[in-house]
This record gives sequence, structure tokens and C-alpha cells, in this order.
Amino acid sequence: MTDQSPTRISPWQLRDFRIAWSAGFVNNTGDWVLAIALPVFVFVETKSGAAIALLFVSQLIAGALLGPVGGSLVDRLNLKRCLVATNWAQAVAVLPLLAVNSDRIWPAYLVMAVQSALTQINNPANVALLPRVVASEQLAPANAALAAAESLARLVGSLLGGILVAWGGLAPVVVVDALSFLLVAVGLGFLTADTDPDPVPSDSGRRVREGLRTVRSHPPLASLLSLQAVAQIAQGAFVVLFVVFVVDILNDDGTGRSEEHTSELQSH
Repeated sequence: MTDQSPTRISPWQLRDFRIAWSAGFVNNTGDWVLAIALPVFVFVETKSGAAIALLFVSQLIAGALLGPVGGSLVDRLNLKRCLVATNWAQAVAVLPLLAVNSDRIWPAYLVMAVQSALTQINNPANVALLPRVVASEQLAPANAALAAAESLARLVGSLLGGILVAWGGLAPVVVVDALSFLLVAVGLGFLTADTDPDPVPSDSGRRVREGLRTVRSHPPLASLLSLQAVAQIAQGAFVVLFVVFVVDILNDDGTGRSEEHTSELQSH
């Protein structure tokens, strides 16, 4: 018997999917470059764990305020234009870091807050773009590829952020980060898929209220969310304390050499 089933096309064969995947990867890489490099730089300059904590607080506040409405806002926008605009904005928003030094830390808090706010729009738009560039039967492998891109971006961005801040402080971080966002903005301009908004946009307020009602009516779900909240608090504390431990306790100045080793090299 001859198999008459149609041959399934891989999403990688679609030009728009390759553009969307690459854009998400590069954008997330830029986010992780900043997320790793900035706390290290701030602590090396200030020796203050509180200063690092404020970085994450400013990031989380912006995320908490825009997170519930970011997806609904994206539903009302042309996805391609939205992604291009947010990447341009992220490239510009990172520039105030060039003014950060040991006596002037406050621009770092502003940058973290703005970048977090833009991420609440950019990330949902990147996810919503996927069904526009692949067919329904391709969504499973496309989603798997997108998840792999997020993990790869975290690996590459973390490594690159550490190398850049150790090599030249915040200046090379700003340059590479801004260029990554500009590259994404330009690349997304070549999308040909229909990215216009749906005719009936979602109501973010209604969705949030429905979500809260669902949590209240399902005790196991409330317990699960509570456990996740505690885990996220622990994760936040770990990130702050880890930077303090490496730089302060291990006497690592961010270059990969301890202060004692640096002094030995200088004496020779």
C-alpha cells in the first residue's frame, strides 16, 4: 500500500521562521548579556549588596506592573512593527549605562527598569509571532526550537556578559548589547508574513480578573503558585548573594583573577 500522507515540512525550511527564531535568540542573548554584566559591574564599583538588590527590585517592579497587560497590548499591535520598535527602544535605552560609575549608579536602575518594561512587550510579541510564520502542524517543533533558543541565549549571553565586563567594564557591554538589538530590528523588517492584529483584541483587565478567580477557586493551584513565588524569592536572593560571594569573599574582581594573584603578577 502506498503512503498517501503529505510530507511534513520542517519549520526550518521557512524563511520567516528562521528570521523569527534568530531574532528571538539574538534579543534574548542581549538581555542576558546585560543581566549578568550589570550586577557584577555595580558590585565591583560600590561593594554594596544593597545596590545589586535595587537593580533586581527595579527590574521586578517594572515587570510586575507591565506583565499582566503586556500580552494584551501586543494583541492590539502589528507584531512586526511592535518587535522592531521595542528592539530599537532597547538599543537606545541601554545607552545611559555609559554614564554609570562608582559615584553615579542611578542610571543603572533606570536602564534595568526600562529594559524590563520593554521585555514585557517584546517577549509576548515574539511568542505571538510564531503562529503567524508557521502552519498549525508545525507549531510543536517550532515551539521546541524557540525554547531551545531561549536556553542557548542564556548560555551565550551569560558567558559573553561576563567576558565583556571583565575585559572593558560597561562600555563594550553597551556596544554589543545595543548592536544586538539593532540587528534584530533590521532583520525583522524582512518578514513577509501577515502580522496585523486580530480584529477583536483581548481585554487584559478581564483576563486578569478571570485568572484570579480561577486561582481562588482551585486551592491546589493557589498552593502551587505560592510555592513558585517562594522559589522565585529564593532565586532572587541567590543571584544577589552569588555576585557578592564571588567578588567579595573569593576576592575575584571580575577578570577571573583574585586580588592576591593580581598583586603577585604586578610584583613580578
